[in-house]
Amino acid sequence: MEWFYEQDGQQVGPVSRADIIRLIVQRRIQPHTLVWTPEFGDQWRPAIKAGLMISLPGRLRGAMDGRPGPEAWPDGRSIAAVPSLWAWIFLLVPHGLTIIEQVIAYIQGNAQPSYVAQFFIFIIFFMSLSLDRRVLGMAGIRPPSFWWFLFFPGYFVMRRERLGRGKGLVTCSIAMMILVMISTLIFRVPSDMDGKRDWLFSNPFQTEHHEAPSAHKDKPSSSQDEKDSPNGNDQMSI
Repeated sequence: MEWFYEQDGQQVGPVSRADIIRLIVQRRIQPHTLVWTPEFGDQWRPAIKAGLMISLPGRLRGAMDGRPGPEAWPDGRSIAAVPSLWAWIFLLVPHGLTIIEQVIAYIQGNAQPSYVAQFFIFIIFFMSLSLDRRVLGMAGIRPPSFWWFLFFPGYFVMRRERLGRGKGLVTCSIAMMILVMISTLIFRVPSDMDGKRDWLFSNPFQTEHHEAPSAHKDKPSSSQDEKDSPNGNDQMSI
């Protein structure tokens, strides 16, 4: 559905509903800003009365309703300046360390991962995710669900939709997921599947050559037959 909004006395649009929500979150559209969509007929409405409130984060919704609430940033920074530091740490550090740990375990011949290393990786994973969600919450943006850690590219997709930026994080998260999967396949294949892994990376066109057994390999010699024959000497003397 197409939306239009008023800016400095000029009509701007068309834009999508998601774009309108993003502009409200970024404070570029204020509660009193007039917006219009074909459903309104000939009447423009203030953004606060345009049915957009249900899609807004709780804190921002309260601010638009006039209810008191905490400021997004005490020092006046805008939502566009929300840092991505913890998001990048959450993406790169735990998953990068996981790949490094798998390579080291493979080189050392360890069938089981280092539980100490796994513990510290989990701590970094949990803390960076929690801090990034906290930063988003302080900016008045509803952070993605914590359960997205089970599929971390989904976390960054939701983060981009709600923040209005972060395409690089989404792209890198997909690439990192592929790298982790490849690393697990190569360096963490169970010992009972080593043969299958060798078959997977072997030449499918290579054939085995078997040497044919000799036709005379087990055939006794004629002299041996004569020697073993009990009547051999008698036959010669007759």
